[in-house]
Amino acid sequence: LSLHDALPISFSACLDTEKYTKKVENDILDGEKAGINGTPTSFIVKNGKVIDTIQGAQPIEVVREKIKNALRK
Repeated sequence: LSLHDALPISFSACLDTEKYTKKVENDILDGEKAGINGTPTSFIVKNGKVIDTIQGAQPIEVVREKIKNALRK
């Protein structure tokens, strides 16, 4: 059983139409411009400015430390 076979027909039909191809491509380009190279990516924003990112699934200790550091800035 392939992943494609396991997906609902409506999802597969949507993929086949390529209706959202341009939107997805634009989202990928926006992510690359923002320095994102994988998911999940979280942004730490202070006063409207991105001051740090958390890339990938990180342990809670890493997340807490990055937030503590951001609050000190």
